Amino acid sequence: ADRCTLIPDPPIIFALRLNPDNKALEEKIQQLKKQI
Repeated sequence: ADRCTLIPDPPIIFALRLNPDNKALEEKIQQLKKQI
């Protein structure tokens, strides 16, 4: 898929990709998913 056509990831998703082992970020993402 063309990256330009995709919706940009939220900064927290980008941060998680940079720090995949960051448990604090993982917890934040779980909280965000619950809000959706």
